[in-house]
Amino acid sequence: MANLFNSAYYRDALRGESRTAVVLEPYANESNRESPFFGSCYGMQAVGVEYTRTDAEVIPEAEFLHPPTIVADAIEVAAPVAAPSSRVLIKPERSETTPKVLVRRFAFLDGLRALSAQVIVWHHIAFYGPLSDIAYPLIPTAIDFAAEYGRMAVQVFLVIGGFVAAQGLSRAVPITGAELLRQIGKRYWRLAWPYLAVVAIAVMANETASQWMTHHSIAAPPTVPQVIAHVFFLQTLLGYESLSSGFWYLAIDLQLSLLSLLACTTIGLVARRCGRAEETHRWSFAVLFPIAATALFWWNRDPDHDIWAGYYFGSYFLGMSTAWWLTNRIPRGWYAAAVMLVVCGLVYDFRIRLAIALATSLLIAVAGVSGGLERWLRSSWIDYLARISYSLFLIHFPLCLIINAVLSEVAADQPWWALGGMVFAWAVSCLAAVAFYHGVEKAALWRVTALPRFSAPRVS
Repeated sequence: MANLFNSAYYRDALRGESRTAVVLEPYANESNRESPFFGSCYGMQAVGVEYTRTDAEVIPEAEFLHPPTIVADAIEVAAPVAAPSSRVLIKPERSETTPKVLVRRFAFLDGLRALSAQVIVWHHIAFYGPLSDIAYPLIPTAIDFAAEYGRMAVQVFLVIGGFVAAQGLSRAVPITGAELLRQIGKRYWRLAWPYLAVVAIAVMANETASQWMTHHSIAAPPTVPQVIAHVFFLQTLLGYESLSSGFWYLAIDLQLSLLSLLACTTIGLVARRCGRAEETHRWSFAVLFPIAATALFWWNRDPDHDIWAGYYFGSYFLGMSTAWWLTNRIPRGWYAAAVMLVVCGLVYDFRIRLAIALATSLLIAVAGVSGGLERWLRSSWIDYLARISYSLFLIHFPLCLIINAVLSEVAADQPWWALGGMVFAWAVSCLAAVAFYHGVEKAALWRVTALPRFSAPRVS
């Protein structure tokens, strides 16, 4: 942090000169609002902020010790100037004039989301059948791999979810009960608007498929308490059968995001009362670290705990630690401690799901240090697949269920027809996700983001 005091920004600020700096802020732009699936925002934006100091002004000690994350000075058309920190997440583009707001999305995170969502779709197609059972003699290795290991893509979701949740908490935390309740409600509605529509579709899909076949993937007609439990994402905790595959993860995602919000808000209030608001993230890390250790060495090793957030918290905490380190909220050694905690968990009891979570965190860290968050996996196709990933996650299983029910009769004892049916189910799911995103999810996100906002103080 000592190098920050020698930066051109602070020297000019102390002399009373005005400079425009590019500062990291979480964002949600008009075409891609706050992510309902992977956390409270899709990424960060570079905001041009005009700073003016006079010699008579007193710079608060907290601002001196913990300044905003400066990425680069925006000076005419010269090449971007690296920040004092080695972790450059976003660089301004060259331009003749410097825009006030430069929106940046992390292409690498988008790519991981898009690819992981596709893997989950193929996992369900391969695992649930019956088309995959008929096509099995043609590609047994591929079907076995997708059925057994495809579900590991959930670990990528968990790490990214923790990463973007920590980004949101790095910007601001609620300081009143009303603000906290609003954040909880906003988080719920981000998930619930599209989800509740698919709950109705899933009920109809199960009923339709049951007319064609008898299969373990078809859920029984729901009861009223079961539907109410689904509305509040409590089906796993209350022991009800999920109406569609994948709904369990949404319940876990909501639990993790709310637990992290409640914990960091409480810690932030304590830190503020102690006059150490700038230490909120370090204190949060210190409090959550032993909880993550408990998750890795106890809860995650017991399948009976997979109905609640504690089972998955180790991976989620790893994503939070990655974001806090890349934004200078915690020292490098603290992130290394989080990594070593997972390594020790793997040595004690190897679990491939934790190895994938660790690999995801390290890839994101390397991308953050090298500037790859913007460059790696950058593609317009991948960008669009990332946007529709939540819709794809929601809508694909009811459609695949119906296609399996209808085509399993046509393709009985015809492996090539069954394999074509699997590809057809994937293509229909992707097309339906496009329609669902533009017709339901996008409108729902506009409703959520139209809610009144609150102004919480920045913890740094």
